[in-house]
Amino acid sequence: MKEYVFDFCGTLINRQTHSLLKSYCLRKLYFNYFKKYFLIKKEFFKYDLNYIEKYIDPNDFVSYMRRKIRYGQCYKILEQCNQKQYKITILTRASKLLIKQYFTKNLPHIRCNIIGSTEKKIIDGCEKAKILKSIDKNVFFTDHLNDLKAINVAQKTYISEFANKNMLEYARSNRLDLIHLFNFDN
Repeated sequence: MKEYVFDFCGTLINRQTHSLLKSYCLRKLYFNYFKKYFLIKKEFFKYDLNYIEKYIDPNDFVSYMRRKIRYGQCYKILEQCNQKQYKITILTRASKLLIKQYFTKNLPHIRCNIIGSTEKKIIDGCEKAKILKSIDKNVFFTDHLNDLKAINVAQKTYISEFANKNMLEYARSNRLDLIHLFNFDN
């Protein structure tokens, strides 16, 4: 049986959690979040994960997040996979804590395995590739060139309608399918 593997940010939803976190911290006047731009030259993402763990109420953030995003075609496919009781994995660089909370609060009916980043382990394109290699039959949904290594090992890849121009050009030149061509029979 195939396993359907979805990226979260930019694939299931139209926004990145990083940009949502910035606007959330600005709205809440969490100005200490922005010191990273002045004090830290590298590893912004690890800083974000650390900040989320220490200062952010996940429940409040996912409520904010839900008001700021919209779902795309990949979300409709996720719903269909869930109805058909197919195996689903959410494979994301975003915070595992936030994505689990998001599904618990907003999508409790979706049965899926969530693999996301923690302070100890960031799920980047290389990690995604390792995970996809371990799945016998997989279909991967993504939006970004950061997932290039994962795209290269996935058995079938579909590109989200929220993908940026560079990703769409790469998809066209490498004959990757766009999401509107998805069919469960393929």
